[in-house]
Amino acid sequence: MNDQEIRFEILKTLHEKEKKFSGRGMSSKDLLDKLKISQEELRFNIKYLEDKYWIKLIKFLGGNFIANITSYGIDLVENKPGLEQAFPSLNLIYQNGQINIANQNSDNNVNTINIGYDEILRKAEELDDSEELKAKVEAIKAEDEKPEEQRDSNIITRSWKYIKDHASEIVPMLEPIVKRLLGL
Repeated sequence: MNDQEIRFEILKTLHEKEKKFSGRGMSSKDLLDKLKISQEELRFNIKYLEDKYWIKLIKFLGGNFIANITSYGIDLVENKPGLEQAFPSLNLIYQNGQINIANQNSDNNVNTINIGYDEILRKAEELDDSEELKAKVEAIKAEDEKPEEQRDSNIITRSWKYIKDHASEIVPMLEPIVKRLLGL
């Protein structure tokens, strides 16, 4: 991930945390674990976000901290034009109430994996045969997490066929993902 992607992911992560657990923030260790970046990358980008007043930090001895998104950061994350201005080099995708970064290289699919999967799984839970449907969606998601050259198109195709045959309600949500994975 480049610095703009890291900053966006930090803001998005802190925004999600704030919505679920208002005021609790996120530790530097949790951010490192979630984003899978180096401590130097985290510190550099956290300082930038803090200087912009998009986050605030509670700092501890030894360099650890707790990060909270500020009201300015929340306004930014929830404002499409503002995000596009703040992160001009990112190809942002707005889908199913989520904002994500479109993947620009095949080495790192992390940014596109969450597009729609949470909502698709929630929708699958409402349907008959929900356990099998969720398993098929999870199988596609697992293949999406792999580098392109390691994906098994047979797993994707079999899972997709099952979903099309048994859950037409989630087909429109999943179809763009499957087409991308199969190169259609």
